[in-house]
Parts: sequence; structure tokens; C-alpha cells
Amino acid sequence: MGPASCEALKSVLMEGRKMKLPVALIMLLLFGVSDQRCSCAIVQFIFGDSLSDVGNNNYLTRSLARAALPWYGIDLGEGLPNGRFTNGRTVADIVGDKLGLPRPPAFLDPSLDEDTILISGVNYASGGGGILNETSSLFVQRFSLYKQIELFQGTQELMRRKIGRAAADDFFAQARYVLAMGSNDFINNYLLPVYSDSWSYNGETFIGYLMSTLEGQLKLLHSLGARQLTFFGLGPMGCIPLQRILTSSGGCQESTNKLALGFNKAATELLGNLSNTLPNATFRFGDAYDSFQDLIDRPYMYGFNNSRAPCCSLGRIRPTLTCTPLSTLCEDRSQYVFWDEYHPTDQANELIANEIITKLGFKPINETNTPSVVSLLLLPPTNSFLGIQGEPLKTGLRREEWGVASEHVRLTGVLCRRSSCEGSKASGEQTSSSAIFPVAAEVENSAMEEHGFFDLAVSLDEASAGLFGIAWDALPNRIGLLWTWVRGRVVVPLVRIAVVLCLVMSIVLLIEKVSMGLVSLYVKVFRRKPEKIYKWEPIQADEELGSSAYPMVLVQVPMFNEREVYKLSVGAVCSLSWPPDRLIVQVLDDSTDLAIRDMVRSECEKWIGKGITVHYISRDNRNGYKAGAMKEAMEIDYVRQCDYVAIFDADFQPASDFLVRTVPFLVHNPEIALVQARWKFVNADECLMTKIQEMSLNYHFKVEQQAGSSTIEFFGFNGTAGVWRISAMVEVEGWKERTTVEDMDLAVRASLAGWKFLYVGNVKVKNELPSTFKAYRFQQHRWSCGPANLFKKMAMEIIAAKKVSMVKKFFMLYNFFLARRVIAHNVTFFFYCMIIPLSCFFPEIQIPNWGVIYIPTAITLLSAVATPSSIHLIIFWILFENVMSWHRCKAVFIGLTEANRVNEWIVTEKLGDMMKTKPAAAAAAAPKKSKTKCWERIHFDEIGIAVFLVACATYDFVYNTDRYFMYIYPLALSFFLMGVGYAGTFVPGGGK
Repeated sequence: MGPASCEALKSVLMEGRKMKLPVALIMLLLFGVSDQRCSCAIVQFIFGDSLSDVGNNNYLTRSLARAALPWYGIDLGEGLPNGRFTNGRTVADIVGDKLGLPRPPAFLDPSLDEDTILISGVNYASGGGGILNETSSLFVQRFSLYKQIELFQGTQELMRRKIGRAAADDFFAQARYVLAMGSNDFINNYLLPVYSDSWSYNGETFIGYLMSTLEGQLKLLHSLGARQLTFFGLGPMGCIPLQRILTSSGGCQESTNKLALGFNKAATELLGNLSNTLPNATFRFGDAYDSFQDLIDRPYMYGFNNSRAPCCSLGRIRPTLTCTPLSTLCEDRSQYVFWDEYHPTDQANELIANEIITKLGFKPINETNTPSVVSLLLLPPTNSFLGIQGEPLKTGLRREEWGVASEHVRLTGVLCRRSSCEGSKASGEQTSSSAIFPVAAEVENSAMEEHGFFDLAVSLDEASAGLFGIAWDALPNRIGLLWTWVRGRVVVPLVRIAVVLCLVMSIVLLIEKVSMGLVSLYVKVFRRKPEKIYKWEPIQADEELGSSAYPMVLVQVPMFNEREVYKLSVGAVCSLSWPPDRLIVQVLDDSTDLAIRDMVRSECEKWIGKGITVHYISRDNRNGYKAGAMKEAMEIDYVRQCDYVAIFDADFQPASDFLVRTVPFLVHNPEIALVQARWKFVNADECLMTKIQEMSLNYHFKVEQQAGSSTIEFFGFNGTAGVWRISAMVEVEGWKERTTVEDMDLAVRASLAGWKFLYVGNVKVKNELPSTFKAYRFQQHRWSCGPANLFKKMAMEIIAAKKVSMVKKFFMLYNFFLARRVIAHNVTFFFYCMIIPLSCFFPEIQIPNWGVIYIPTAITLLSAVATPSSIHLIIFWILFENVMSWHRCKAVFIGLTEANRVNEWIVTEKLGDMMKTKPAAAAAAAPKKSKTKCWERIHFDEIGIAVFLVACATYDFVYNTDRYFMYIYPLALSFFLMGVGYAGTFVPGGGK
């Protein structure tokens, strides 16, 4: 096609703007755009970053550097976002227009084909792109200069197949090349300490590194046919709004400006040397630094009034980094030098372009200033208020005009959907860019592999147009637009951060589990029994002293409305094998039910009649709950003659030899303050929930308590089934009522005072597990909230303690509190119940298998080995623990923040032998309660989480291939079943 044909084609395209688009396309085809030997114009190929990007990053769906939302592009063409990181044209646009060169479309533009390349060239520039591959890696997706050159190679191969090698080589040799890159290598690499380059180089050596890399890239471009190349130098980077806002004075960062000047000087020398040494090379350096600096320093001399702040921002909320639909625009965009925190406005870009043209002495190349075919087809009619031939509309669109622009786009059909574009191609002769550029498919997570994106992009563009208009029918699109922005810029980054945090916490938890497991294994394999480590000798009556050889022991049994178990506990402690004259029993009854009080008092009187010293103590209040009752009881005069105190909750039944086996450790080892026995559960086989509790508590005793006792002689007192040295308690001020874990509080204070604790695993005390879901939930709330609250109150006290080693302090803060009482619950709920299911909606977020499968499996097995007989229940244990993690996690935050329920104390309900009777008798024996309404058994939190999990699993099943739904569906069912109270034992006459 000769010059005359080219002029005719241009005329047709210009006329096409006045007629319907299909007519223009037909006439375009009739003129044979696909002529293999078309040479009607010299085109340009542009390589660069966001200063030259015209839309590539908009098709990189995972990129965090995109200009796909208002108000980008408001003063160009239709006024819709077009991928340019400014309100109008880029410097490359303006230079090309003034030289008569068509504007090349973005490489990833779905309408790009061979004929378009022959007429317009290609723009490979990508926001965040750099000379170095590692630059802007935080943006996830972007084209580095090496990648852009690789894509250019693919373009060459395509054109050689289209028009032949000789014609293609001539085409590329005549083309003009623009390279504008380097600022990101400083701002989003060297100047950010998260990149290794920032501490591997100083300013001078880093510039040398850039130049050596750039030299190889320029030589590569020359070998590919680039002969006439212009390199746009760096401006005063230290004066962009982002750099200013980071200084206390708001002035320019001169150190950053020195880097730009050093880069420009080195690049000037490099391009000069290459022009002199490479055959037929004309490499020029476009330097506008001084002019742009003067524009910033004296904006009023150039018709501007603001060179310090961006035109598009969130007012005083800075830096906002990018322009968003929520941003506020300046009143007059022509008065601002900068559009956003990084990029100049259209007006400033024109001054920069004019300076480059003047300095380099550029002259027009083609006969007319001809925008690309794609640009012509996308322009509105010449009488539109949107502007003519791509020139910026100086006053810009008002917000109320966006709806009009959007309607114009829809009526004229200028936004080509991928499906309709492909349908208009004759006999498949033309193909989409994803097909003709196979190299692009190799780009990491390239958007061209996601076939549905182009339709989505069109919908978003249309929604952008009406964002602030008054067309209510566009409201869903407006909401979709805002969600797209929030999803990409807020939700996805936050979920990624959450994934990283959860993975780190999972590793912490695994290390803690493995370390304690190894200690427990060592104790078991080498038979490190307490009797081998500490002195233990049985206490025997002396012929002269008689029973006085035995120390005085106080036994406390706190209880509250314990109708079903009071006889068991009182009878067990009164049957202990210990001289009656050396044993004092205190039954601390805080019952509010007077009938139960009478029954407990009668039981005590029965044992008094048998010669046992039993003191029945009741209060008119419940101040301090259990801690308050025991504290008051310890202040009674006769307690002073006692050396030790054994504590048993109302459902605990110690064996008769309990004191005989535990007290000798305290008698013969004066450094020991506490001897803790193990719990044995009498109702573990009652239901599935009690079996699961047995698995968890067996791990607590066999591993956690054993590890603490064997390493640093510290663990948390369980509040029962233990014997204390009274002098140790007195030294640390005894019981305190500041939290709901008074037992743990006492243990921590005693340990900080230098006392040692001993766990005796071969001494077991029978007790009852909560068998109703309601009772278990209240118990777990107290057990999770209390330690978190205690951690908050005692952290500084632990750090400041002087009687313990740094190792013990670290163990208490990290292992005892942080890992086991805070991290464990958060990981279980947030990671396994929230983050993993939520990631199903975000395919760009990939969680490694070691975090999803291997670590959880290892943690589960380490937790389950303590109860090998229940290993077959491990799946149920996982699901049950995940559901309970919601209550525990919530309780942890209540404890840390000291919210309303922080001091909630609800006594765990015990059923004793009630459920062993016939149902009718059990119902008669149950306390009379008001009839339980159906909805009172429903837990809406669990049901809400179940609905969320079902949505995640369903989405994963339909759209993803990771098969997370196989785990999420059973988890959702578990939340639902426990949400409707279908867990534990049902009490006749009561509720769950």
C-alpha cells in the first residue's frame, strides 16, 4: 500500500468518527490494512515505566500498580481511565504527536494485531517497571525492562511471519525507540530497605550497577534492530510529592535528587559511547532535569501555582500513593504540576516534552500528526465536548458529565468487548494478542491467561464513567467498581498479610509443640520419675512423737451449688489416709441455693461425727468468687498451725493415699512450693465431646505440664488436685482476685519469687468433665480469657523480676503465655477457619502446602499422641477444636482488652451420677427450670460462621482446583451442628 493509499486510509478513519463504527471497520478492511508490505509511516516502540504506560498494567490483574480507576485519564479521549498514570497524556505521547508519530497501543491491548503494529507500533511500558528485574517486586506484577525486550522479540517474530524477514528488518530499523526508565530502580528498590540492593550498594556503586545492566539491555535492543533511540532522563525525584511528604520540612529530598543527577550523568556518557561504537546507532539522551526543577521551584513562571501537592488526593490523608474514586480533585488541574504522589499532570508533561524536543532538535517525521488506528476508533465525534484527536480537554470533565460520557461509550460501542471483536474478524485472519504473542503467555500470572478479564474490564470502564453521575441504573456497576478497587488495594494485601502472619504463628506453634514433645519423650524413655530427681521418703509415725511426725495439712474444698457431686468430694477428702489430728478440712460453700447449703452442712456434720475435723464455711456474698472464699478461709486463726494446703474442686475425688504420695516431696525439698497431680476423667466415655476433651487435657498434663516441670520447674497450677506450701503462698501475698485464673496468678507470682514446682504424673485424681456444650463453653471462656488478662497485667512484672533467670522469663512470656495462650487460639480460628476458606475467593493468594497441610498435620499428631486409644477420633477432634477456637479466640481478645465479660465467672456444671439413672428419674432429680425455648439453644455466631464457610466451600468447589472444599464443608457442618446445640449430653429438664 503506497502513500496515496495511506492518506486514503487516514481519511476513511477520520470520516469513520462521523459515522457508525461498523461502517468504519468495513471500509478499513476494504482498504486492506493487512497488506504485507505496508510502509506508510514510521512507528515507535516505547519501553518504560508508569510515566509511559498506556494500559499494560491494567491487564495484569494482580498488579498493585494500575491506573484503571477514576480519576486517571479524565482529560484524555472519553475521559475514562485508559492506563495512563496521569490526567491526560504522557511525555512519550506528546513527543510522538509533535513528531508526527502515531501513538502505539499497549502490548496487552486485546485489539492489538499485526496491522495495528504496522501502523502504530507497540508500547511495552509497565507501571513499576525497572532496569533491574527485582525492582518493584512489591507490586507483584509488572514488566521489567528485560521482560519488555523479551516481548519485543516476540513482536519481531510475529512481524517476520507477517511481512517477511527483509521487510520486517527494514520496518524495525526505520522505527523510533523510546526508553524512559530508572526512577523505580531508586524509589521502589534502592531507597526502600526491604530490598537487598539498599544495603548491598551505596549511591555510586548502585548507579554503576544500573549502568552496566542498562548497557547490556541497550546493546540487546541494538542487536534486535533498534537504531534511533531516545532515552528520557530522570527528573528531580526528590521533589515529587511522595518524597516531600516524607520529610519534616516538606522540602525536596536533596539526597534523592543527587542520585537522579548522578544517574543522568552516567546515562549520558553511556549513550554517547554506544552511539560512537555501535554500527548505525543514534542513541540520544533527553535531559529535562533542569527545566523540571525550575518548574518546581518557580511554578508561577510557567503558569502553575502548585508544585508541592498532588491534584488528586484524599485531602490531608497523605500519602495516598494513587488516585482513587474517593479522591478529591483540585479545582484547576492546569495549575498543578503533579497529578498524584508520583506522576506529573498533562500540562507539566507537555513542558517536559517540549524541553526534550528543543534540546534534541527533533523535527516532524511523518507528514501528519496521526494517532494510531486504535486511538482513532476510540475517539468520539469531533464536536464532542470530550476533545478532538486525543488532545486534552483543558477544563476537563465535571463530575456530573461522567454519566454522559459513559452513555456515549455505550451507544457508540467504542469499547470493544473481546468476544465481539473476535467475531468481527474476517475468517479468523486476525487473532487476539494472547494468540499472536506466545511469549506473553510466559509472563508471570499474565492477565492474558484469564480469558474472562476483558469483559470485566469493559464493565468496570462503563461503571467508572457513571461513578458520580445520577444514573441510578448504573448503581450496581458503581458498587462493583468501588469493590474492585477496595479488593485490589485493600482486601487482597490485607489477606496476604494475614496469611504471612498466620504462617509465622503456625511455625511458632509447631516449634513449641515439638520442643515440649521432645522433653516429654525424654522423660518417658529415660524414666525420669519425680522420685529420682527429688528426695522422697514416706512419712511415718514416730514412737515418741506419734502422729506429730506428720505435718499439719489443710484441705480446702470450694463449691457452689454442687447438688450432684458434693457428697463425692467431701467423702473423698475426709477419707484421706492421714492422722485425723493432723488434718483439717474446710468446705467452702458459696451456694446461693439454701437447700443445697443445708445438704452440704449435713454431710459435713456426718463426717465430724466420725472424728474428722471438718469446718463448714459459708458466706453471704461471692466477692472474689473461688479466690475470695479461699483467701478468707486462709485468714482463720487455726490455719496458722498448718504447713501445707491441698485444694480440690467439688467434683474431684482424691485417692486415700494422695497426701501420703505428695506431701513428702514438700517435706524433704524445701525449695518446692507446689506439687501438682494429674487428672483422671471418670466420664470420658459419656459422649463424643467428653472423649475429645480427654484428648486435649491428656496432652496438657502429659506434655505441657511435664515439660514445664522437667525443664524450668514451672507450670500453671490447675486450681485443684495440688498441694501448696503455705509459707510460699504467704510470701507472695496469697490469693488475688484480679482475674478469673487465680490459680495461675498465684503460680506465676510464686515462680517469680524463686519457688519450684513439681508435676507428679503418676498420682491421679478422679474428676468429671463438663458433658453439656453450655457448661463447656463457659469453662473455655474462663480458661482462655483469664490467662490473656493475666498476661496483660503481669508482663512487665515478669520482665522486671530479679529472682529468676532470663531463660525462665522467656519461657513464661513466650512459651507459657504468648504461644500457648494467645497464638494457639488465634492460629486455630483465624487461619484454619477464616483465612484458608477466605482465600478461595482470591486465586491470586497462594498458601503453601506446608502451611495448609504439613504443619497442621504435625501439630495434630503431636497433640493426639497423648491419648493413643482415641486416635481414631482425630478428625472429630480437629473439627471440634476448630469450632471451640472461636470462643477461645474471642475470650483472648476480651482478656487482652478487658472488655465486659473479662471477669465473668460461671461455675462449670457437674452432673455426677445423675445421668446414670433412668431418664425419668434423672428428669425428676434435675433442678426445676423454666421451659427452654427453642431459640435459646441456638448459637447464632456458629451458624453465621457456618454460612460463611459453606459459601467459601461452594465457591472453591465450582471455580478452584485446590480442593479446600473437602475440609471446609465438614468444618461448616461442625459449626452448624454446634450452633444448634447438637453437641454434648442433653440434660432432661434443662437445656444444652
